[in-house]
Amino acid sequence: MGAAAVAVAWWAVCLALAPAVVRAQTPAPTAVIAGRVLDQEDHQPLPNARVGVYRIETADSAGWTAIAGSLTAADGAYRFVVAPGRYRLIFSYQTYSTNVVDDIVVAAGETKEILATLTPKPLQIKGVEIKGTEARGSEASSLSKQKRAAYVSDAITVMRQGKTVTLLNRKSLEGIAEFLPGYLYQDDGKRN
Repeated sequence: MGAAAVAVAWWAVCLALAPAVVRAQTPAPTAVIAGRVLDQEDHQPLPNARVGVYRIETADSAGWTAIAGSLTAADGAYRFVVAPGRYRLIFSYQTYSTNVVDDIVVAAGETKEILATLTPKPLQIKGVEIKGTEARGSEASSLSKQKRAAYVSDAITVMRQGKTVTLLNRKSLEGIAEFLPGYLYQDDGKRN
């Protein structure tokens, strides 16, 4: 095969592939759906709100297919590049009602701005009831008695043979000597 034949074969291959290269360089027409998601009450942006884009397949909006989805930016903004057509957007955010916007029609090269607002839902919190009992002779019991008392008194809690003993008044304080090493209590009979 001579040089001329190789050159002809080369040009034949190039011409055969040319339509595919030209087709690959021609981008499909696109459109843009963009906007922001705000709180309906105070019009503050809702960062990380979920936005779903669905292509509507039929005229009655019965058939739709998920195309894209993402979370909004810190300023509540979102942006999707889509093929021209009809779309449904679904906006949702935790503790807010969901918002659905149907029949968004975008043409090739068009940018459609959609501002969505979401309404906060009231939280349904069930009450929590806590019940308990005070252990007799415990520090908590002594403090509780002190809190409910008509007069203020002191209480001392000590450990005796692995058990907690609470001494509430002067009479019970007389027995404290047995708990304190090196301390001797003498009753001189005088009372203040």
